Amino acid sequence: MGRRIFALLAGWLLPLSAMSQVADIFYYEIEPGKVAEAYELLNEAARVADETDMTLALHFQRYGPGGDGVVIWAEFYEDAFHREKVRYKGEAWEQYFIDKWYPQSALRPIDSYSMVLIDEPESGVFVVDQYSFAPRPNLETEAISAMKETQKMFEDAGFKVDLWMQDEGSLGHLEFVALSTTWEERAANLKRLSEDPRIGSLRSLWFDSWELAEPVSQRTFYNIRVAN
Repeated sequence: MGRRIFALLAGWLLPLSAMSQVADIFYYEIEPGKVAEAYELLNEAARVADETDMTLALHFQRYGPGGDGVVIWAEFYEDAFHREKVRYKGEAWEQYFIDKWYPQSALRPIDSYSMVLIDEPESGVFVVDQYSFAPRPNLETEAISAMKETQKMFEDAGFKVDLWMQDEGSLGHLEFVALSTTWEERAANLKRLSEDPRIGSLRSLWFDSWELAEPVSQRTFYNIRVAN
């Protein structure tokens, strides 16, 4: 994972990341036969994060690129300055990386980027449905407005929703993130959403016409503290 000094310094220079809540996202592929080791690594990281007041969400993917062999490591900060203040600080993190992370052979890095929050953050332990879109040239503002309208529909169905814009290490994609507290709640939310008469226009806008943005990926993953 490393310190990525250049990326952190660049974060200071970006107005959005300096003034908004940010997240650093890392994707890892689980090596064959290493699921138990990966789970142990993540649980230990979660414990250290709790002890050091660092907000860390760790997930296993169920659906999406790479299938169920993908881990998502997500760090959340108030802004880029807060990230510099608390990220991996203290002896507990130092020992974790020396004793656990650097010697490990369970997880192979496949992608990473930072994100900037567009709306108000939701906190908790969730099952996550993540939809990524590439806004059309010069239509980013319109795409964000449409995402906020879509957000209302998902919230009416029972989801909590976060809207993000990818920042450093990415191509500036938008992320629509629908959150449920359990798999059962997610199923109920999806049923209500499917029965909403507005669902046809939603599908047309985001997945058929590509008028404002092009769909890039769709993932479903769950916090390691959620029952699978």
